[in-house]
Amino acid sequence: RDSWITEGGADLMAVRATKALAPSYDALGMLQQEVDDCAALAVRPIEGAAARGDHRAFYACGAVFALVAERAQFRVTGGDWFDFLRPLIDANREDGVLTRAEWLDHLDTVSGDPSLRPRIETLLDTGTPDPAPAIAALLQAAGVPHRVEEGRVVLTE
Repeated sequence: RDSWITEGGADLMAVRATKALAPSYDALGMLQQEVDDCAALAVRPIEGAAARGDHRAFYACGAVFALVAERAQFRVTGGDWFDFLRPLIDANREDGVLTRAEWLDHLDTVSGDPSLRPRIETLLDTGTPDPAPAIAALLQAAGVPHRVEEGRVVLTE
C-alpha cells in the first residue's frame, strides 16, 4: 500500500546517483518517464496498485512525490532528496518502518506548504480521471520546474 515511499524514492536516488557518476546520463529524460507513467497510472488510487498488479504506479508516482519533497528541501536548505530522506531514516531506525503519515508529516514540516499533502493524498487514495493537471498543480505548488504542452506535463530541469 505504501510502496510508493520506498520504490519512488529508490528510483529518484538511482537517477541522482547515476547522474553524479555519469554526468552525460539523461536524468531529465528518466524523470520525465516517471511523470508520464504517473500521469497514465494515477487514474486509479496509487495505494491500490498492488491489488491490481500495477506496481509501476508505486515507482512512477512515488518518484513524482520524491521530486516534490526534493524541491521542498532545496527551497529551504539548498539540499536534495538525500537531505529530505536522511531525517526520516534517522527517526525510524528503532522500528524500521516509515509510514505514509510520517513521510507526509515531514513534507509538511520541510515545505511549510499545507497544500502539498492533500494533492498527494488525492492521488494516493482516489486517483483522478485526468491526472496530468493534478500532477502539474502539485509540481507547481512545490516549485518543480515544468510546463504543460498539449495536456502533457513536461519537466524543464
